Formats: sequence, C-alpha cells, structure tokens
Amino acid sequence: MDVILASSSPRRAKLLTQLFDDFKIIPPKIDESKYPVETLSTEKCKKVALMHKSSLVIAADTFVLLDGEVIGKPENDEAAFKMLKLLSGKTHQVITYYTFMMLSEHLLFTSSAVSNVTFNDLSDETIKNYIAASMPLDKAGGYGLQENDEFHLIKEVDGSLTNVIGLPIEMLKIDLNRLGFKTK
Repeated sequence: MDVILASSSPRRAKLLTQLFDDFKIIPPKIDESKYPVETLSTEKCKKVALMHKSSLVIAADTFVLLDGEVIGKPENDEAAFKMLKLLSGKTHQVITYYTFMMLSEHLLFTSSAVSNVTFNDLSDETIKNYIAASMPLDKAGGYGLQENDEFHLIKEVDGSLTNVIGLPIEMLKIDLNRLGFKTK
C-alpha cells in the first residue's frame, strides 16, 4: 500500500517518519483561502486522493486560536511581530485537523487535536531576534515549538507536542491502527 502525505510541510514529513518508513509527498494545489479551517485538511486530502485512489492519503492543517479568533500564518515579518506580541504572556490553542482517505476502500476519516500553549512574556528584542533567526512565515501563529530551546517563547504546553508542530502523531497512529492500517 502506498502512503501519501498531502502537504508541503517539512515538519509534517519528518513527523510522519515516526509512523511509516516509506511514503510519498504530494503537496495539494488548492487555494486555502476558499475553505474554512475545519474543512481544509479534507479538501487537501481529496485533491490528492482523486489522483491516487488506491493510496492512503494523509493531510493536515494547523491553526492557532486566541480568544476565539483564528490566527493564521504571517504574511511578512511585521505581521509575525504583531502575532508574537499578541501571543506574548497568554495561553492559546493550537488545533490541527487531520484527514486520511483511501478512495478504493471508500474511507474518509477526519479528526482534530487541541493543545493549549502558554507563552512567556516576550520582549520586543526577543521577538525581533526570533524572526531574524527563524522562518516564521510558514508557521501558524508565526512560531515553531521546535525552536523553543533556543528562544524560550513557550512557557508550557498542555496536550500533544507533535500537534503544536503540525501533526498529532499519537492520535493519528491510534486512528490508523484502529482502522486496520499498520504503522511503526
């Protein structure tokens, strides 16, 4: 059975190696702005699954929610600074919707994971240094958990760490195994 990750995220690809030794990466070409965040992983999955009907296709989409408002990916460094300033000293939710689909088996499964992330109080200098040294523009909320050892943005995570990175591996493994798919 072929496994396909419908994503261009290097972080998701790295995480998926915890479940599968061999998989293909086929980023879906869709306009993400046309879909609500709750259905985006399903739309990404469908786009790739329609071309690979006998493959297990996995897609995910992660977003940050602060005080009921969705915070996406920053468009530029200035937007990243504003996002990080907004998150400073507060707790927010990181939500990942994930979908897997195998059209030849008439299988469509979607679920989500939520982690609560509390930020440290960040100085303007810390935020500027983080933006200069990392690539915040391709990350929901403008930050990555994997860079926390160096920059100490995050004070605490309640929930899945891999969810905060972009793919809740623990939950995905349980769901795949429950439906009969073998993982590592």
